[in-house]
Formats: sequence, structure tokens, C-alpha cells
Amino acid sequence: MIGLLITVGMWWTYFEGFAARAEERLREHDDPVLAAADGYSYLHLVIVAGIITFAVAVTALLSALCAVETESVRRVLSKDGREASAVR
Repeated sequence: MIGLLITVGMWWTYFEGFAARAEERLREHDDPVLAAADGYSYLHLVIVAGIITFAVAVTALLSALCAVETESVRRVLSKDGREASAVR
């Protein structure tokens, strides 16, 4: 859930803050159509790459956290409270 909120925050930052400033600068540019095409293409590439990188990092983090199995977790998961390795 936190990952989704951070991703939405990235998009919100892009569309609310940065896009308005870019629009102001495009109005002053000599060739606004070319500048807009180049600017938005590169900016979308960066924001999408950031979201993908963030998603991969969250997936790796969650996989690592789920893979950690401590002695207390093994005892809770075993039926009679002994070590899970001794039960197998």
C-alpha cells in the first residue's frame, strides 16, 4: 500500500508542480512545439523509469523481508512449539 501511495505521489509531483513550470517556460521558447515534444518525452521516460526502479526495489525488499525466518518464527509455525527442523 505504501508503494502505491509513493507512486501516486511521484505522478502528483510531476503533473502538479513540474508541468506548470514547464508550460510557463514553453510559452517563452522560440520553438515551443519541438521543445514540448522533446521535454515531455524525456520527462516521461525519467518518471516511468523511476517508478519501475522503485517497484523493483520494493519487490526486492519485500522478498528479502519475507525470506527472513528467525527461530521464534519457526517455533510459532511448528505445531508443538519445538524447532521446525526437528519436526520435519
